[in-house]
Amino acid sequence: MAAGVARRGQDGLIILNVSGTRFQTWRNTLERYPDTLLGSTERDFFFHEETNEYFFDRDPDIFRHILNFYRTGKLHYPRHECISAYDEELAFFGIIPEIIGDCCYEEYKDRRRENLARMICCHYCYKAALLHQRVPKS
Repeated sequence: MAAGVARRGQDGLIILNVSGTRFQTWRNTLERYPDTLLGSTERDFFFHEETNEYFFDRDPDIFRHILNFYRTGKLHYPRHECISAYDEELAFFGIIPEIIGDCCYEEYKDRRRENLARMICCHYCYKAALLHQRVPKS
């Protein structure tokens, strides 16, 4: 048991400050995913020596799910979150949405498809309104 405690100490407990909400985890927990922002040395860009923590001006509610991915290896889609905001957070932290768990993936795809359809509709409505404004009235 003492060896496990010593090993954890070498891994290093780190503090992640996400817009004022502080999260703690082990460095090796993050390093399991070296192709992501938190799992790579890129995270050092966000380190503040004066507070001895990493600061991210991001959404702490969504970050909770991102950190749980590092801890458990399972990425879940929180149904109550805006799909665009969720996608932006995943992209920022370098996590691909294709690894969302089977339990959430269909819901995620459906919400993404609905959002895309809404954006396309809004785009064409906007273009039609602009065109209508430019048409000379007789």
